Amino acid sequence: MHEHPDGFWGVAPGAQPVGAHRLELFGKKFAFDIPTSHKDRVIKHPSYPMLRGDHAVALATEYAGSGKIVMSGCVSRLHPYRLLRVGESGRLEHLLEIPQEIRGYRQQYPRALRFVPAMIFLARDRSVWELLDDTSLALHEYPHDLLLDQSHPLERLLIHARLGDGPERRHAKPLAPVPGSKRRRPFRPTARLRPRGVS
Repeated sequence: MHEHPDGFWGVAPGAQPVGAHRLELFGKKFAFDIPTSHKDRVIKHPSYPMLRGDHAVALATEYAGSGKIVMSGCVSRLHPYRLLRVGESGRLEHLLEIPQEIRGYRQQYPRALRFVPAMIFLARDRSVWELLDDTSLALHEYPHDLLLDQSHPLERLLIHARLGDGPERRHAKPLAPVPGSKRRRPFRPTARLRPRGVS
């Protein structure tokens, strides 16, 4: 009896994987007991509730028969040209050398994308183990708002705000208190303040 009919599934944070094999992709855990299948597979990780079933259907339809392995992704909010490192001299320097012709023109930087393991398309007869070689992956771009991660406290706030009281809200984890914090009592004035000289 498989945890998922396709024999490959995402593992929610804190859950114990029960599959025969385990895999970690970009910080997210997956489990599987069928490395390859004779049909296309789409796997959605439970940490990303903004992606719905219709997104999975659209992904499967677009890449059906392509033979590809595709992972969701989005535009990186922090461009690699903005990253710094400590050089051998101890001074800060850019991690990547910015071409002189675009230095100072941030709008001309090339688009930088990043993988987010929210949804994966695995073509038939392609092995799950191939996901470990990110050079073999294609990226399907989604808006950043669809890839909000409920295991991240700030993004979980956005998920709750956007899902509201809709039927998908049950997939978003309730907000947990910050460890070590104390609940504050609401302020209630015990006496009405009066101006000086007024009895």
